[in-house]
Amino acid sequence: MKKNITTIIIISLVALNVILSGVLIFVMMPAQNKVNTLLTDISSIVKLELEATNAKDENKTVSIADQDIYTVDKSINITLKQSTDGKLHYAGIDSISITLDKTADSYKEVSAVMEANRDYITEIVQTSYAQYTLEEATASTDEIKAKVLSELIAYFNDADCIINISFGNLRFQ
Repeated sequence: MKKNITTIIIISLVALNVILSGVLIFVMMPAQNKVNTLLTDISSIVKLELEATNAKDENKTVSIADQDIYTVDKSINITLKQSTDGKLHYAGIDSISITLDKTADSYKEVSAVMEANRDYITEIVQTSYAQYTLEEATASTDEIKAKVLSELIAYFNDADCIINISFGNLRFQ
């Protein structure tokens, strides 16, 4: 008789477990799925807004009237990293032109100190080109320009007014 009572108790507990599992699956899971969907939608919207903001900043076009160009009229000869041929190669630049956005918040501050920092600007260009061999430098001039531009922006305390850099009469030997 005791075996029948324990069997009945075990069967009733198993039935109760099945009923509670069914309630959990059919009542709680749809609500949980709705919360997960809501959180996914919110995070995708936030991500889209961040991407749109970043794209807007990267594709920012400044009219020519709002641009100011600061030029460092100093010839620079840069010794490039030694190539596999064992010869020393050089890069020559006659001038460095930095394009500034007059409408940016940091324009007045940065344009006032450009002349005082012209040696540092040339040093950034020299150290950037000196890390490349002749073959690498000729193949990746845009990459080097982007690197120099980002270093200049960082040097001038993340100045948003520096928008472009160009090298006058860049040549390699």
